[in-house]
Amino acid sequence: MELDPTQASHLHGLGQILIEQGKFQEAAGVYEKLVGMEPNEFSNNLRLSEAYRQLRQLDKAEQQVLAAKAHAPAT
Repeated sequence: MELDPTQASHLHGLGQILIEQGKFQEAAGVYEKLVGMEPNEFSNNLRLSEAYRQLRQLDKAEQQVLAAKAHAPAT
């Protein structure tokens, strides 16, 4: 992260580590950045939704699930 904090790949790793450590508020901040950087990457919305769910911010979690669904590839 210190070398190039603007690299999405670094942020993905950081977000995952924060989720695994139970640092959901910090993880939400990372995934909010990623949603802004990669607006069509639905997996960022899903991970942000998980962070919000753990924070008991269920309205925000639901919004992110809907955003993920809108960006998910059609099957």
